[in-house]
Amino acid sequence: MSKKSKRKTKEQPRNEIGDLIPPRPSYCLYCGVKLTVTTRHNKARLVCPNGDFVYRDNPVPVAVLLIPTDDDGVVLIRRKDDPRFLWLPGGYVDKGEHPEQAAIREAVEETALHVEIDRLLGIEVPEDENVVALFYLCKPVTSKPIAHDDALDARVYYRADAGSIDCIYTKHYVDQFFAEKE
Repeated sequence: MSKKSKRKTKEQPRNEIGDLIPPRPSYCLYCGVKLTVTTRHNKARLVCPNGDFVYRDNPVPVAVLLIPTDDDGVVLIRRKDDPRFLWLPGGYVDKGEHPEQAAIREAVEETALHVEIDRLLGIEVPEDENVVALFYLCKPVTSKPIAHDDALDARVYYRADAGSIDCIYTKHYVDQFFAEKE
């Protein structure tokens, strides 16, 4: 009879909203030498002492959609994974993808809605996340949201439902949308 080893696995760090925080490299990706902290361009950066590599913790672009409906509601989703907040649909921009194309793709992936981009509403850089979020106003081409991909629920929310929104940025853009309707 063999004993199973009880290895402790280190839990990966997560940010305030539960997304995994990717580990920073400790060694140069090119020569394998241990990185050191050096000031470059007025910022502390991890740098290869041989000059082969500078680690830049640049934010990742995210496309977010405000999709209004004909009856003055907005489409929100609840994610399958924690945290299960109410959010505007959206997601990461893939390499080589224009943020507007990412927004259109995310609409289909999360809500089964086909949309057209109307305009950019704003850009947010949350302090607690390493993202740049581009918020777009969209016009739905199809009419009924259906939860897809990583969305547990996708449906239309109205002014009276706005108090149940957890994400500060989602709440800001939804409140702004409803305020403009008054």
